[in-house]
Amino acid sequence: MTQAVQAHPDVMARYGFTQNDINLLENWFFADKTIANPEAIQNILADIGATKLRHNYLENGISSVQALYSRRLIPVLLSILALALIFKSKRLLVALTLLVTLAFVIGALRRPGTLRIYEPLTALLVVAPFLTPKLPNFPWNSAVSVLAVAAVFASVKVIKISIKQQNEIEVQRDILSKLPDKEVVVWCSTFPYEAIYPALDTVNFRKTVKLYALSAFTWVAFSVAYSMHSHQNGMIESLIKDTGVWILAADGSIGLLEIYCNENFAADLEEVETLTLEKKHLGRFRCLKQEPKATD
Repeated sequence: MTQAVQAHPDVMARYGFTQNDINLLENWFFADKTIANPEAIQNILADIGATKLRHNYLENGISSVQALYSRRLIPVLLSILALALIFKSKRLLVALTLLVTLAFVIGALRRPGTLRIYEPLTALLVVAPFLTPKLPNFPWNSAVSVLAVAAVFASVKVIKISIKQQNEIEVQRDILSKLPDKEVVVWCSTFPYEAIYPALDTVNFRKTVKLYALSAFTWVAFSVAYSMHSHQNGMIESLIKDTGVWILAADGSIGLLEIYCNENFAADLEEVETLTLEKKHLGRFRCLKQEPKATD
């Protein structure tokens, strides 16, 4: 859709949009309402006929089903098949078929490959055979063997992830502890929530961070972002002040913000302070207007 819009610069110009504005929208930049303008976007799409574009539902559905064969899910799926054969359960096979169908439908609805949706469903199917009435000759040995093998695979995976996450927790918290007690703009899904606030927290970490969510929740009434905008102290207002604003973003997003400053404020994006994060950028930025050079 982005390419379809950007292929019509005349239509974008008619509504005051640039190529970079569309790139910003694609990357969840909703702080500026002149860009995040549903009415203008709808008019652009109508003018170029993009509202009539058809999506490849079949391709998305197949892609979603293929995601079930992820390394994260294969041990569980094999366990389900093994238990279905052990218990001779047609219901379990039907349930597995429904899972595949559900994956296809989710993909066709343009949400393909969302493993966090599939994982709890597949886990429930592993438990399902044990919820049926007890069979006369209950195959305990075979069932327990399947679960034991699945548990070994799952444990190895969990231990590896746990070690990796523990190292990440220490690194991310060390970086975050250096932040001042100011609002931090979290551009899309860049904040390491799992590392900073793990479910089983064994470290007393009490750093207070006020998060400005630059995402789908930017303008909801209960958000920090909405409150800041209401007090004329939002991201854009802070960006053009001398103090600037702290932003956590993917590396590629900073380039878009630099063009935004140039196009909207005739200014350069200046990074006043920097804290390094892996594959992410955490810094204090401001749009600094260039002083005209003195002439003799």
